[in-house]
Amino acid sequence: MVFKKLIFSFLMIFFSTFQVQAQEKEFLKKINETYKLSLQLQQAWSIEEGRPNIVVAIIDTGLDLNHINFHSHQKQTKLQEVDGWDFTTQTPYVRDENGHGTHIAGIISSIAPNITLMPLKYYSPSLSEGNLDRTVEAIEYAIDHHARIINYSGGGLTFSAKEQKAILRAEQEGILFVAAAGNEHKNLDLEENSYYPASYHLSNIISVAASDRNNELLKSSDWGKHQVDIVAPGDSVYSSLPGNRYGFLSGTSQATAWVTGAASLLLSHDPSLTPQKIKAILMSSADPFPQFQDKVRSSGRLNPYHALLSLGSESKKPKTKLNLSL
Repeated sequence: MVFKKLIFSFLMIFFSTFQVQAQEKEFLKKINETYKLSLQLQQAWSIEEGRPNIVVAIIDTGLDLNHINFHSHQKQTKLQEVDGWDFTTQTPYVRDENGHGTHIAGIISSIAPNITLMPLKYYSPSLSEGNLDRTVEAIEYAIDHHARIINYSGGGLTFSAKEQKAILRAEQEGILFVAAAGNEHKNLDLEENSYYPASYHLSNIISVAASDRNNELLKSSDWGKHQVDIVAPGDSVYSSLPGNRYGFLSGTSQATAWVTGAASLLLSHDPSLTPQKIKAILMSSADPFPQFQDKVRSSGRLNPYHALLSLGSESKKPKTKLNLSL
């Protein structure tokens, strides 16, 4: 059976956790430091580090709330006061047997460390059906519980009127929806290659392609000059995994999390921003690269610092130097 919401040929194909030797692991960690330096995160943090009143819903495989990364995060935010939900068990206990959701949450919280996370689990490897219905339930839950941003690091090839309607409601409620462009290595400008929810043509959706460590399009990443909005790093991204572990995953899922983190900083700095304005700022402030000119609408890669500067923000001296590593 083909799953509608299969992020998730992911851990087998696109999102393999690399079993690396110590030397290679250190090399990949340095690549991740390069990502954060090139995105000018330290400069961005001199303007904004995120605020607890900005709630980001992460619709994914769950979240290991006992991970040390989020245990310390809870001390800075009100994560423990926001009700997450597991739609696979219909309980508030959002475990992550898979790892994908914990990895995505780690990236987001590393960029915007003071925001509030709302984990919403729709996928479980033990369930073979119902992913789409649970996705719609999760979107509706995020709206009803006052999320400002929804991160959806997944998707599928089948159009769903129910899913589109739910995201349309999010648009009407002023909620930004950050969606992965997909890992089919296809041009989404061609209708037959559409990847949902990124391809729903709604003004609150920002769709994200992935770049590799050389600032080329990641080989697995979808693209589309008219259908995909921006590029962010997606090659061997280092982040949290269940059981107090860390590891490297690749794909547009990881790229999407970077964009969500940047959007969270913008919204923290100016809560009046609409999804459409946030999207326009992120696209117009992206670092231009010739190799992305025919791949995404912005022709560029995410730059959170430039995005914050476009608000007319002035840098302030950081209270503390935040750790660039997770």
